[in-house]
Parts: sequence; C-alpha cells; structure tokens
Amino acid sequence: MIVSIALILFCSLLIVAVLMQNSKGEFQSKTAKQVVSIKKANTFIEKTTWTLALLVMIFAILIK
Repeated sequence: MIVSIALILFCSLLIVAVLMQNSKGEFQSKTAKQVVSIKKANTFIEKTTWTLALLVMIFAILIK
C-alpha cells in the first residue's frame, strides 16, 4: 500500500519535472526561453528527472 502511494507520488513529480524542462525545439517562444534561461536550474531539473525516473522503475518492480 505504501509502495503504491509512493509510486503515484513519484509519477506525479516526474510529470512535473518533464514539463519544467527547457525545450530544445524551435517551436519554443522567446518568453519561455527567458523564464528558463538559467543553466544551473536546467541541470538540476534534468538530474531530478533521471532520479525520479529511476525511482519509478524501482517502485514499479517492487509492486509486482
């Protein structure tokens, strides 16, 4: 039960982290580039995304 709740929490946080990442496509507006222009914030969000993805995989295996 606790593992299931943790998995749902990690999935939700992973979705938020992915949406916060800086898009590298050309369809991004100038205002979005200005808002997320700090390089250190991008690396932190990227590391957070990988960590959350790993936690989701581990907890998904533990549930089974």
